Amino acid sequence: MKTHLFLSGIVVAATALTAAQAMAERGQQGHHRFNDVSFAQFDADGDGEITRAEMTAFGEARATERFGETDTNGDGALSQAELQAAMAKKIEDRAAQMIKRMDKNGDGQLTRDEMKPPRRAGRMFDRIDADGSGGISQEEYDEARSHMKNRKHRHGDKARDKAGNKAGDKS
Repeated sequence: MKTHLFLSGIVVAATALTAAQAMAERGQQGHHRFNDVSFAQFDADGDGEITRAEMTAFGEARATERFGETDTNGDGALSQAELQAAMAKKIEDRAAQMIKRMDKNGDGQLTRDEMKPPRRAGRMFDRIDADGSGGISQEEYDEARSHMKNRKHRHGDKARDKAGNKAGDKS
């Protein structure tokens, strides 16, 4: 019983952190899920082409809409209570989606067996075990860590480059 509660607490905390981070990023940058938006929604003038201005205007409209939904008292500012309420709703939605996706027996709860991680660990092991020996050597381990650090660093550089280019780009 204690283990079940402990695992549930971990899942809720992880979900909360993920939702809070995503909401903060979307709120600050006006991001939306690209897959949730049709071409026609971006192409405001219907000319068959999406311009930078149309994409920017669409993002601004979505950000304004989300801000308005979160600003429940309509004072033009988001209080801690308003942000917490929005995050709690997001967490509730994500938890419901998680149960819907993983609840194999349909009882509305997740057991440890239902929450087994996907089989990615095996694929990851196979990638790290470069020589196919069935074991990961220190060298293979270090190479995999180096690769991941470089990958994260490259993605960070791209984000910084984009920010720098936008700041310096007057067109």
